[in-house]
Amino acid sequence: MKKMSYWGIPVALFALGLGGLEGFKEPATAVTSPKTTSALQKSEPTLLQQQGNVQLAQALIGQCRAPRQRIFLYSQRSTSSPTIRTIGPDEQVTLADNGSGGWIAISSPEAGYVRASDLTTCQSVTPPKPNPIPNPTPNTTSSLCRIVTYNGPEGGLAIRSRPDSTAPRVDGVKFGERVTLRTSPPPSRLDKDGRDWVEVTAPSRGWLSNGFPNSKSPNVGPCS
Repeated sequence: MKKMSYWGIPVALFALGLGGLEGFKEPATAVTSPKTTSALQKSEPTLLQQQGNVQLAQALIGQCRAPRQRIFLYSQRSTSSPTIRTIGPDEQVTLADNGSGGWIAISSPEAGYVRASDLTTCQSVTPPKPNPIPNPTPNTTSSLCRIVTYNGPEGGLAIRSRPDSTAPRVDGVKFGERVTLRTSPPPSRLDKDGRDWVEVTAPSRGWLSNGFPNSKSPNVGPCS
């Protein structure tokens, strides 16, 4: 009997120990370490943030931007690289990448790189006002044009400083040459002999005799 109880006690204790281990083993698989839980909580928002940043960056491609002032379009992401062209203020451009190192690629109006800080959104840019269509006006330039029709023995007409045949000669024009009137129609200015003088601004500024008012053939006529 002593031998049996001697072995019986350890066997019972051993069985109790096994039962305790089995009971401890099962809940251990369901318990999560605090460090592991914290790591999971930190990793999940980080992954979401990264995905959000990627989506935000991808959203830049194809968007419209416009420079605040005239800028250069470079062939590379450096001011030392060759310039392709200039882009005027309010001229719309299309983004072609997500930007890097303060530079961003564009695909239009021509492919190249610009400083990202020089661009603003197209919505904030005031669209340029269309140029108003001018009302048709008479061609005053052509109406001021006259051609020398006088072909007398002198070979042309003198342009004088005053409407007087005795005034100093400033210049001269020959038959078939053109002069420009100061006003149209020219005011009539008669000298003491009854000649009609007209003021011209080209080829020199001065006065040109247009002949006598009663004459049927004035010295200058309209340009064709």
